[in-house]
Amino acid sequence: MDRAIAAAIAETDRLREDGVTAKGLDESRAAAIDSLVLSMEDQMGVAFVPRDTELFNLGLDFPERFPVAIRAVTPEQAQAAAKMFIHPDRLV
Repeated sequence: MDRAIAAAIAETDRLREDGVTAKGLDESRAAAIDSLVLSMEDQMGVAFVPRDTELFNLGLDFPERFPVAIRAVTPEQAQAAAKMFIHPDRLV
């Protein structure tokens, strides 16, 4: 368990300091977009996506805007987000 925790901390440090690789960012983009698409493949998802977009005030066009916005994320933006939101001293 200690090795797994150390590996996770090392990876978060690497993301903050070195950023993401082009391949890693492409894989993350695809996973995020695929997740939204898959979430709308059954009746429950078809109901929950509009509910969640309204709940979080994302706008009813969120499912159309999301893939475009995700594809536009640059490696520099991803690294800036990692530095802003990942704090190694606050990991649980």
